[in-house]
Amino acid sequence: MGSYRAEVPSRTLAPAWSRGAHRVLLGAVLVVGGLVPRLGGRAVDLEVYRTAGRVVGRGLPLYAAGYPWGSGVGLPFTYPPVAALVLGRSALLPSALATAVVTLGGVAALLLTLRLATASIGFTSTGAPRTRLLGILVVAAALALEPVRSTLFFGQVNLLLMVLVVADVLPVRTRHPRGLLLGLAAAVKLVPLVFLVLLLVRRDRRAAATALGVFAVAQGVGAVVLPRDSGDYWLGGVVTSASRVGPPATAANQSLTGVLARMAPQAPGWVTAAVAAAVLGLVVAAVAERTRRGDDLGALLCTAAGGLLLSPVSWTHHWVWVVPALPWAVARARGLPARLALTVPFALFLVGPSSLLPSGGGRELGWTWWQHVVGDAYVEVALVVLVVAALPSLRRAAAWVARRRSRPAASTTAVAVHHAPVTSPGTPSPR
Repeated sequence: MGSYRAEVPSRTLAPAWSRGAHRVLLGAVLVVGGLVPRLGGRAVDLEVYRTAGRVVGRGLPLYAAGYPWGSGVGLPFTYPPVAALVLGRSALLPSALATAVVTLGGVAALLLTLRLATASIGFTSTGAPRTRLLGILVVAAALALEPVRSTLFFGQVNLLLMVLVVADVLPVRTRHPRGLLLGLAAAVKLVPLVFLVLLLVRRDRRAAATALGVFAVAQGVGAVVLPRDSGDYWLGGVVTSASRVGPPATAANQSLTGVLARMAPQAPGWVTAAVAAAVLGLVVAAVAERTRRGDDLGALLCTAAGGLLLSPVSWTHHWVWVVPALPWAVARARGLPARLALTVPFALFLVGPSSLLPSGGGRELGWTWWQHVVGDAYVEVALVVLVVAALPSLRRAAAWVARRRSRPAASTTAVAVHHAPVTSPGTPSPR
């Protein structure tokens, strides 16, 4: 991995044999990391995409109750119609080949994401063996993360959508109009629209408008090609039906909605809305603070955390945004205590604690307090990150409020002193 900066003088480069050994090691890591999740399982989500392609090809309704008509998948298609036109192209390939393409594409997207992330924090490849080895270790750690393993196992496209957003938002300069790739990613899955918050905080209105324009055009194409399905999705309640993808209380749903559904299933809707509004404010504060400090990668990660928390359903495999958090954390870990502290959240993402607890059939509703703490680990880590990132902004806001509150009292005192009667010494005060 390296940045876009100029190469250093050749005297700093590692010997050829060392570079070759590191390439072999990296290749082995990629092969093992890409193949292991594929052992002993069917790429279920990829089969959902392939089934959607066959369904729209036959002119059948994409969101009907009987979908997918005995295909063996047993899961509904939950994305916009235009996503079926894009992802459904995988049905043109044999199942094994489609799985291989999606897996290789996911691994390549992970590598490119790490490259862009390391470049954004000023990482320069010196060719030193320790630097190369550290890069390989970061790649290995990223491939071992539970969200990445699950994404590759299910044949999901989370890594591909993530790299579109990263390549669009993170670089200082882009060859394409900024916002283009973000709009395309949001056209497939709606959640990337949350990155409009980052663009607006940056005051990059042109990029935000471009993203919205591309998104609208893509949905327009879906409406023209699949008018019935577009009507069902946008006007028939599909887009707002979170339960369509599964019970919100499912342990794998690591979102605020999922946490509240497990902890307080009878809570009124306004509670969820109030919590979401508070978290949205926290996200804006965190993104603004990281942007003010010139931490573009940190601002991107805070935005991603907000999107995952606020989305009604965020399966554990959606949390692939922990991948670019690896180099960000490594670059900021100063001293042994900080490094040890950072191992805790990443260890949680390696294990995937929610999978270790009773789940399915409503068993999550019977969790004890400590099971909630363990089972909601992804949400807790994201909230801690947002609070820490936003803390300077929150302190400034609190100080501003305190000053505003003290001004009326000071003004009242000044007015009272101004209008107080003046008496000379020995003169009785007026009664």
